[in-house]
Amino acid sequence: MVVMLDSVETIYAKYVGEMVRLKWPLTGLFTFEYLVRLASVLRPTSYAMSFFDVVDFLAIITTYVSLLVSGVLAALACIS
Repeated sequence: MVVMLDSVETIYAKYVGEMVRLKWPLTGLFTFEYLVRLASVLRPTSYAMSFFDVVDFLAIITTYVSLLVSGVLAALACIS
């Protein structure tokens, strides 16, 4: 929900601080839940390849990739 609201410019402009404070703890919690699900099944590879778990993985990984990309861009800006 936070990510969806984050994409609406008027809401993002008004609640940017709250969005950031909510996004990372919720991503951490969702990541923990995903890893616990993988650890608790007999065949984690086949479980991870199911449709809904691929969707879950993509939802998680995009947040971490955005963190990585913004960090790299910030580092490049400092070098320039």
